[in-house]
Amino acid sequence: MREDIKKRAFAIHNFRNNAKYQGVGSEDYALSGYVVGIDAANSEIYCRPEVFAQAFRFLKNHNIKNNGRQRPNDLNITYHVGEDFFDIADGLRAVEEAMIYFNLKNGDRLGHCLVLGTDVRKYYSMRYNTICCTKQVLLDNMAWLHHKCKRLFGFSPLCYYLEGVFNQYFYEVYQGELYKDGELNYNLLNNPNIKDNINDYYRSWVLRGNNPKFGSIKEKTDYENELEQEWDNYAENHEYGIEIAEFNMNALNLFDQYHRNDVIERGAEAVAFTIKGSYVEDFYKLLEAIQEQLLQEIESKRISIECNPTSNYKIGEMSNYDEHPILKFYNSGLNTPYTKHDIAVSINTDDQGVFSTSLEREYSLIALAIERQQTEEFKNSPRRIIDWLDKIRQMSVEQQFDNDIFNYK
Repeated sequence: MREDIKKRAFAIHNFRNNAKYQGVGSEDYALSGYVVGIDAANSEIYCRPEVFAQAFRFLKNHNIKNNGRQRPNDLNITYHVGEDFFDIADGLRAVEEAMIYFNLKNGDRLGHCLVLGTDVRKYYSMRYNTICCTKQVLLDNMAWLHHKCKRLFGFSPLCYYLEGVFNQYFYEVYQGELYKDGELNYNLLNNPNIKDNINDYYRSWVLRGNNPKFGSIKEKTDYENELEQEWDNYAENHEYGIEIAEFNMNALNLFDQYHRNDVIERGAEAVAFTIKGSYVEDFYKLLEAIQEQLLQEIESKRISIECNPTSNYKIGEMSNYDEHPILKFYNSGLNTPYTKHDIAVSINTDDQGVFSTSLEREYSLIALAIERQQTEEFKNSPRRIIDWLDKIRQMSVEQQFDNDIFNYK
């Protein structure tokens, strides 16, 4: 998959740098100006942000040369995430992975992000607080949630619980079975070379936006061409905080193990994990806090969210259109029970043919949902709803990707 993505990234790079398609000498061939952004929309569960990270950083920062003059880095990013996930924790982690690994900033967009507005309590109670996923996903979630719990609430009993679950699956995935023939494997437990520190593991997760071979790439000096060298410049994520993890030898070791075939094989085993009853309420509160923290971060970075009401209703966890998370993303000017947020959003059709819809219909569905599902405590007049929708329309225009290649001098 990574090799295929690399080929596609090179094709886009070469197309945008080809003088023939830049309209040099003739406006008839200025086709590269129509390439204004890159997106990835497929199975989220089986292809995480880390697979696209190097290609997205490479394309976002590559320079176009036009008659010897260099154009600015102007390729924008959209990434569809948080719609298809094993459970809410997995979906939220994928959203943060996209933000960290792609270095998303003002002007970039996230698609769907339903997980940021999904009702945590309703979601897990409908599933009897049981998570069905792979061992690797559960292991990653436990380390990530442990870190979030410490940051948001301080070290609490939930942290001990998360670490206990992490340790069990860490041994099974990274070191083999913790239990052998029904008995505890003491030889495994007493092995001094085993690294099961949950903090080191979290740091290894931070590094996953790097190319799996980034260590050896750093030492590389011989390149066939300039393009290959430029590609390797983005093998490593240079965001602040990421590079610090590279000084942790345990984290580097775990990063290497994560890409080993035997670890991948053991981690791919399915598991049904039920949250212990005494920790359920704390688990809910933690995920709700993470949802709010990510919404605040997206808002502060001015990252936009693309919303697709009909598509989201048919694919997501909503039972009514008034449950669509757009009301949690952007509710400025509306009277709602949700925390105030002013995230730039847009309303879209997703796949107009598949969902048999139109942009006018999508706007109407949201308007009707708000008007029909109001309570006495949170009421909005038709005029207020229309004004709110018109602001979304204006924001949608502002979010449009435009390289303006034709006007470049």
